[in-house]
Amino acid sequence: MFNFFVGMPVHAPLPLIATEKDTGPFVKAILEAPHVRTLIAYREWMTLEDFVKTWARVLNVKAHTTVWSYQEMIDAIGPEFGPEFAEAMAYAAEFGYEARDDPTLAHPRDVSCSYNAKRIVRLTDRSCELR
Repeated sequence: MFNFFVGMPVHAPLPLIATEKDTGPFVKAILEAPHVRTLIAYREWMTLEDFVKTWARVLNVKAHTTVWSYQEMIDAIGPEFGPEFAEAMAYAAEFGYEARDDPTLAHPRDVSCSYNAKRIVRLTDRSCELR
């Protein structure tokens, strides 16, 4: 059984991206869209709960999520990065990962780059995580 420890509600949506494959097309899209100054690049916008379910189904394993409190994140990550990570998760939980309804933020649907790829788990080598 795999357990994903998270610092925000499992129903909170997050952007998922295959960085090594997607960065180029997103950079090209933003360069070709002069009206866009800030782009949040992602393949799929999905909840943590949906991602864990997809991850488990694709890899044929069992998995679930455990939501950590602010202090549990700090304790687990350590004093150097724990507070910063916990603050970021608290912000995302309260205001949304993308600061909800920020009029200056463009999404892939706003430029010429659009994906619908819940196969992100298959497209990324995660074999080291399963050892």
